[in-house]
Amino acid sequence: MDYEALLTKLIANGWQRIERDDRLLDIFPAEDREKGIELWETHRDDETLLLRVRLPYQEKNLKLYTLATSQLSYLLQHNTASQLGNFAESATGTAAIDQL
Repeated sequence: MDYEALLTKLIANGWQRIERDDRLLDIFPAEDREKGIELWETHRDDETLLLRVRLPYQEKNLKLYTLATSQLSYLLQHNTASQLGNFAESATGTAAIDQL
């Protein structure tokens, strides 16, 4: 799947790109476009799914993280910086695409 097809799929499934002024980038400061990374998010039940897209795009570099919304809320409320690497990946590469 190429980058354009990925974006089409993400948008069609209700995912939103985390923009520069989003508070999530305050929590995950290492994950920004200047460093060649895009983050996309969606919410399911009590979970927040974050998709990490490394640029230039290669499907094998996709990483999907599933965080409890309560855990993410705690980080936001306490303005605590963290790294996605502190959380377990729920899928990578093509397996991440299958879960979108």
